[in-house]
Amino acid sequence: MGANLKLPVVPLGERLAPQFDFLSSSAVYAAAFVDRNGSYDGHSEPVSGAPMGLYRKAPDKIEAIRLKSGKSVKIVLAFDDSTKTP
Repeated sequence: MGANLKLPVVPLGERLAPQFDFLSSSAVYAAAFVDRNGSYDGHSEPVSGAPMGLYRKAPDKIEAIRLKSGKSVKIVLAFDDSTKTP
């Protein structure tokens, strides 16, 4: 993985809007998964079979997030149980 990111653990049903001020290259990709056991340590691989999502505009294509110097980019990354971690 690239940068060592430390994000807060957020209970299901809440919205999270992380901000990354240190990203300097374009393009970047966003992924998220649900830890149903609450045991993810933030560093290891997610548990196999966990629901996951990748930022995409079309269902079958992962989308890059293009960054521009000095500009903010907002995305929506929503997902359900249809895709799971290997």
